[in-house]
Amino acid sequence: YPKVQNIVVTSVELPHRYSAYVICAGYDTTATASKIHYFRVPKLNAHFSGSGDLFSALLLDLLVPSEAEDEPALSDALNMVLSLVDGILQRTLELSLQNDEFLNSSRIINDLKLIQSADLLKRSDQKEDIKSLARFTEEELP
Repeated sequence: YPKVQNIVVTSVELPHRYSAYVICAGYDTTATASKIHYFRVPKLNAHFSGSGDLFSALLLDLLVPSEAEDEPALSDALNMVLSLVDGILQRTLELSLQNDEFLNSSRIINDLKLIQSADLLKRSDQKEDIKSLARFTEEELP
């Protein structure tokens, strides 16, 4: 696929020391110093329906910028999107726990709390307060 510029793989399974995290890997095929960038996001004790769609939509929004914007590096875009999705999932989990919305002990959440997370989405437009996630490269893998 010679026209593919970015490759992103989510939920990568890595050795035991990373088992408490969800790992995402991104590779920019156009970069001169091509490295795979990995990101560690702490796992949450729940299953969220729609989180992959949210991730894809937010990443696409960043990687296909308007005419007035420059496209960010894939690693920066992934950091912003993963940070934002993590914040939304954490808020969704907290609100679901408060409202006792779980049907059973498996903690399946069918509705992301996007309206209740509007403040997080607005902040991401300004690229303010985006936390930096733990990044590492292939050389740093165990």
